[in-house]
Amino acid sequence: MMPRGFRMPKFKTFSGSRDPGNHLKPFDSRLSFWASDDEVYAWAFPSSLLGQALNWFHKLPPDSIDCWQHIVDLFMDKFRASIVADEDKRTLMDIQQKPGETLRSFATRFEEVATNIPTANEKVTMISFFHGLRYGPLKEKLVLEPPNTRNELFKLVIQYIKLEEVKLLSEEYLLKVEGSKPKDEVRQKSPKRARVWDRLQRPKERETFKRQGARSPRREDERQCRVQYHTFYTPLQVPVGRIYAQLENKRILSKPQKIKSPPNRRDEKNYCEYHKDYGHDTDECRLLKAEIEKLIRRGQLKEFVRRDQGSL
Repeated sequence: MMPRGFRMPKFKTFSGSRDPGNHLKPFDSRLSFWASDDEVYAWAFPSSLLGQALNWFHKLPPDSIDCWQHIVDLFMDKFRASIVADEDKRTLMDIQQKPGETLRSFATRFEEVATNIPTANEKVTMISFFHGLRYGPLKEKLVLEPPNTRNELFKLVIQYIKLEEVKLLSEEYLLKVEGSKPKDEVRQKSPKRARVWDRLQRPKERETFKRQGARSPRREDERQCRVQYHTFYTPLQVPVGRIYAQLENKRILSKPQKIKSPPNRRDEKNYCEYHKDYGHDTDECRLLKAEIEKLIRRGQLKEFVRRDQGSL
């Protein structure tokens, strides 16, 4: 017998892929407003089920249920594996590529955990790998051309592991070659500086150079490397990191100087996409802010300027 004025509440449906306990709690709280009778609970429960969960309920033997608690016990026993699946999913999502960790090392760690989780399906595995992967060429590739299967994903991973290792070997080789060069050869003047210096050795050219107020080669190089920071910056609509993401491939930003602070004193939690190095966050990069401000003052990047305020 349904309570007088009873209206069936709207329940969040359960298909069998989530924690069954998390389904029962809101179901009980919504229905308890109307009744506490076991018959009402048993009658309303199927309306909160879908798919395999609803099929399971309809296949319960007739006259096999004694009370509402009996249904709860059977329901929890049937779908208890979903609790483990949720925990396993969280375990995979916790695997993160560490700063400076090679792609091979990260992929190996991830695969070792994933192969020991029988409940992890293909979709969960692929999403978890993407979530844990640090930003780089492989992540860009996965965004632009997402693989359809786990096998496709890891074939792509193997290709990028090979590329990364070839790059690392090339860098190590160049460092060895540079280290084996004589000091005089390493310190050799650039052709441009050498030409200017040769001119200064001639008396007539030297006097002309002085009268024109020209800078010495050393001061000229220092002037070119000097960055012009500003006291006031044009208010922007979005953080500079998002602006850089849109400008990175347009080749309108100057190549930044290397970060001067020693690597062992930098915060490896913060990565600058502009410098391609650790030490500070992209949004906090003073050099990037100055570069963007320079372009704005030249009449570029107007689409990023806040419309309610002009440049300062």
